Amino acid sequence: MIPPYKPDWAARYQALLVSSRDGKVLVDPTARCLPPGMPRTMSTPFPIEFSVEPNRVLMLFEIGGVRRIPTNGAKHPPADNLNPTFMGDTVGHWEGDTLVADTVGLRGDTVFDASGAMHSDKMHIVERIRLIGPDKLEDHMTIDDLDAFTKPWEVTHSYDRKSDWQIMEFVCEENNRGVDPNAPGDK
Repeated sequence: MIPPYKPDWAARYQALLVSSRDGKVLVDPTARCLPPGMPRTMSTPFPIEFSVEPNRVLMLFEIGGVRRIPTNGAKHPPADNLNPTFMGDTVGHWEGDTLVADTVGLRGDTVFDASGAMHSDKMHIVERIRLIGPDKLEDHMTIDDLDAFTKPWEVTHSYDRKSDWQIMEFVCEENNRGVDPNAPGDK
């Protein structure tokens, strides 16, 4: 699914796709051992462990690190004090059995997927995470990007509980795949 890009962003994305079809290698930032970033981290095929605590929710990722979501009424810092990161600044609250996670302060140099679909550093994500069955979790995301999108983009992921899975050690060494960090298309 393609984000609802504004014309200039759509043209950039289409040029990237044409370049890829013409044989130009698109270097995915994760191939350089950079974290996938939000929201891509939530769609990787690697295990995620959720820990619900009285004043926060922790998400532990086999690849991509940790998300700490305070649920104690914390607010985002002022926009001019945000330090953009791969996971961004997330605050949350509970609406019944649904965790509402609000994320801002994301780096603009990550991509949504392996196709290279991009976003700006103005992206804002609101997730509604809830159990939809005894062993199934749903994450409904509303992704807004005032610079790149014509309207909010809605994406839903679901996760199956796997009692026999565990977070394993994941090691990625920079350039362990022989990827040139200065290659065209890498930025």
